Amino acid sequence: MPPKRIRFPVTCQVCGTVTLRNLSQSQRVKFCSRECYYASKRFGADQFWARVDKSGACWLWTGGTHRHGHGLVRRNRWRAFAHRYAWELLIGPIPDGMNVCHNCPGGDNPRCVNPAHLFLGTQADNMRDMGRKDRVAFGERSGGAKLTEEQVRAIRRRRADGLLLREVADEFGCSMQQVSRIVRGELWRRLE
Repeated sequence: MPPKRIRFPVTCQVCGTVTLRNLSQSQRVKFCSRECYYASKRFGADQFWARVDKSGACWLWTGGTHRHGHGLVRRNRWRAFAHRYAWELLIGPIPDGMNVCHNCPGGDNPRCVNPAHLFLGTQADNMRDMGRKDRVAFGERSGGAKLTEEQVRAIRRRRADGLLLREVADEFGCSMQQVSRIVRGELWRRLE
């Protein structure tokens, strides 16, 4: 006759349900189901605000961050941005297709979760806001730039002096189409 297994009561850390577990399980299992396990991983408001530094004007997220600097919160097995989570906690649900954008007084701070520094906007609104604040890489700062600002000005001067597109393109090592788009203002628009 096999030995009788002794089972021990274990209280779930989430819902408080008592289940019977084997001795080996009773020391490591802390939840009654997968749902309770995943519920324990959700971020509650208390856990969220414990990771926020409210000492300055910007309330800074002190937890993990995205490579671009935005705070990250783990929610229901998914990661969410901390500023979006703060918006949902303090203001309410975010409508579909809307972004939560930053508008911090001293310049945008991606770790800021202060709802006074956040506003709702479309993706287009967010991109316009980034452009106004000069946070978009353009010109020489963009990763794909093959010309400098000085070269672009020289291309426009040479073309205004009457040089052919082919001659200007050969001189600067680019295509005639690129020279034409630079001269017409389709490329390097911000540079006058």
